[in-house]
Amino acid sequence: VERGETVKLVVTSEDVTHGLFLRPLHVDMDLPAGEARTVVVTPAESGTYTAICHHFCGAGHGGMKLKVIVE
Repeated sequence: VERGETVKLVVTSEDVTHGLFLRPLHVDMDLPAGEARTVVVTPAESGTYTAICHHFCGAGHGGMKLKVIVE
């Protein structure tokens, strides 16, 4: 995404409750199974940021990462 650009993310969990945590973009949300959640961000700083799942959700929990690149 571009620095200063407003982006709307719609995130859905199909199986269990997950959590989306991305501190630099002020994202901290729960994602209950079967529900869509929306978050709007406007990144002010360029960089590469990693979001994590902050709810233990099963065997693959530690590998759940999302990279956001702000240019």
